[in-house]
Amino acid sequence: MSNKEYEDLISRVITKKSKHPEVKGPKIEYGGAEYNGGTDFDISWFCASMPFAIHEGVHTTHDFDEFLCFASGNPHNMNEFQAKIEIELGEKNEKRLITEPTVLYLPKGFSHGKIIVKKVDKPFSYIKICLPKYSKNIPLTEIQLDKLFTKPSIKTRTIKEQYYIDKNLVREEKKHMQTLSYEGKDAGGVNFTMYWHVIKEPLVLYKPPHVHDYKQYELFYGGNPMNVNKFNSEIDIYLGEEAEKYLIDCTSIVHIKEGLVHRQVDFRIVDKPVYFINFFLSPECA
Repeated sequence: MSNKEYEDLISRVITKKSKHPEVKGPKIEYGGAEYNGGTDFDISWFCASMPFAIHEGVHTTHDFDEFLCFASGNPHNMNEFQAKIEIELGEKNEKRLITEPTVLYLPKGFSHGKIIVKKVDKPFSYIKICLPKYSKNIPLTEIQLDKLFTKPSIKTRTIKEQYYIDKNLVREEKKHMQTLSYEGKDAGGVNFTMYWHVIKEPLVLYKPPHVHDYKQYELFYGGNPMNVNKFNSEIDIYLGEEAEKYLIDCTSIVHIKEGLVHRQVDFRIVDKPVYFINFFLSPECA
């Protein structure tokens, strides 16, 4: 067993079989008192490849903010989305159809009914995030249904890696990754921001030592959405003022507490695509 100070902030056994027989691959599940004794961030992820009911039956109302994320299941093209999902919202069961990458915000106290996957031409990824302690408390009378839906930004980012010998630049490489972004400040200031990256080559996401005054979670999972346990990467992260190094070599989630010093993420070996999602319990990442 590791005696490193921050090992207990890394959860490495977070996949299980879904209760839905239509979900053929492993499901990611994290949250509640089972992990780090907290209940401020619950996440459920799976890849859908056929029609079925994500939620059926009576209306459901939660006493916390909830976010439903629908995204591409293709690690080579995050813009690809070929599915139709129908959801019932509010006390009047107003139906809305999702046909593109979407983040749906369900405020505390707001009800929803069935969530039905009507059609799947290409597999898609689904994430549900619950924030029991970080709700925005928006008055229900102020909710406008169409404003609960956000089309996230999807962009390709270029990263320059420079190599020096005796302070002289000897080589520069340009590397690329695709990122889906959702920022709570653009959705009424909700306490949730997400950057969903696909990494397809070794690279370093460099940042100097820094801290946040809000919680952050980092999810790493294998690039085959139908089997996220196939993890063909080795990733180094650094935690604490002493920069303790931790190896991520399986589907894992890292809890970065408020005030915890952290640094770059080094995707040292990437044999096949790997997903990396940053979740911030804040309207933006400062």
